[in-house]
Amino acid sequence: MNKLLSMCLVLWCSLFLVSGVQAKQNEDWQFWNSSSLEGNVHPRWKLKFEEQFRFGDNITDFYYHLTGVSVTWKTTEWFQVALAYAQIYEQKADDWREENRPRIDGTVRRKWGGLQLSDRNRAERRIREKADNLWRYRNNLTLSPVKKWLSVDIQPYVSGEIFVDIEQKDFNQYRLTGGLTGRLVERLQAHLYYLRQGNEKAGDWTVNHVLGVAIKVGL
Repeated sequence: MNKLLSMCLVLWCSLFLVSGVQAKQNEDWQFWNSSSLEGNVHPRWKLKFEEQFRFGDNITDFYYHLTGVSVTWKTTEWFQVALAYAQIYEQKADDWREENRPRIDGTVRRKWGGLQLSDRNRAERRIREKADNLWRYRNNLTLSPVKKWLSVDIQPYVSGEIFVDIEQKDFNQYRLTGGLTGRLVERLQAHLYYLRQGNEKAGDWTVNHVLGVAIKVGL
């Protein structure tokens, strides 16, 4: 287990170093906002509804809307499985295009020293309007301290995610995130974060700088 974690951390740090020399041009500042409502329908089953809005072109242009639902089964204390579906509308060349995206997640949660580690593996089918359908794999590794960082209920976290086109065997996107998560009041949680997104197309990389807010209401 320790060897696997070490390999993940090496890969993750490599992404930070590589991202620093990629994409010196075509950088865009964006704002992402999401809200979710979730609750337990059984001690081991959780239902979640989510909505997300994204603004690009230096936070002047609304270009992305996602509505999704998921159900999560906590099989053990350290592993859970989720089935989900999302409907997405994204603006491309002044044309709004629809995408339907069913997916399955498998997430491992472990403690490593003084850190809480979460490793989410996702396989999703992208059913796209005016584009080929494809399968995509995503791996997201998140680290946060086990103990409270402050006297208040606020914790820092960092994460790294890679995107791979399964059919083309092509690594074409990454996300590197750092932020704070905290409970505002009972059943209301907020995440504030900065995300660096790299996208590859035809051998060229572009970068987006994202400021994000996520609000979660628990039932």
